[in-house]
Amino acid sequence: MEWLPCINKVFSLALEQERQERTSNDATIIESKIRTNNPSQSSKKYNYRNDDGRKGNGRGKNFGKQCSFCNKMNHIADECYSKNGYPP
Repeated sequence: MEWLPCINKVFSLALEQERQERTSNDATIIESKIRTNNPSQSSKKYNYRNDDGRKGNGRGKNFGKQCSFCNKMNHIADECYSKNGYPP
């Protein structure tokens, strides 16, 4: 590392460190919740709920739809990267 790195480099390193700490803390919390669950429940499939309270299956809103532009699955023409280009 340089003797006195520029402020942008220092800032990006600090952000990266915070992101890594936050990720490791989240993983620790999840692991502790899994350990405290009843062993008979740990083999069951988890029922996740969407923000509106409905159960979700982990698939997107367009799962199974076919694009009319490129004929690929799981998206529609309004969201097609081939037609509209990739986001910046």
